[in-house]
Amino acid sequence: MNYSMAKVVNGVVTEYPISEDTYKANVGLVQVVLPERKIVDAYTYIPSNPTLVNGQWVITWVKDENTPADIIALRTKNAEINVRYNRDMLMNEAEFRVSRYNRLSRLGKPQIDDIAKLDQYMQDLADVPTQPGFPFVIQWPTKP
Repeated sequence: MNYSMAKVVNGVVTEYPISEDTYKANVGLVQVVLPERKIVDAYTYIPSNPTLVNGQWVITWVKDENTPADIIALRTKNAEINVRYNRDMLMNEAEFRVSRYNRLSRLGKPQIDDIAKLDQYMQDLADVPTQPGFPFVIQWPTKP
């Protein structure tokens, strides 16, 4: 959890973020909780003014509906590239195990992997781009 500072007078935030002069004066300052911003889409998110929640000053992240379409498109494309790269790396790792399974099978040796679980894992990886939150919210399959 990250923290910041805000100036509060009579229970109202009067300055956030604070200036260097306010920081030096150190009068009426409160600690503000900055929750991690989870990336769920390509929009820009801006911090709200802090609000008092259960005795702590907290900001929330607010979607900027005015985020330019070209920025959204670029962020989406970059996220797709990154997710597909990671997915392909995981598929390459699993492909080695499938290859080993086939080799051991041809040689009549005992198996190390369950091929049905590997096949399902490979299919689940292949299906990652069809997930509803793709490319920002991914439910990665568990390695067998």
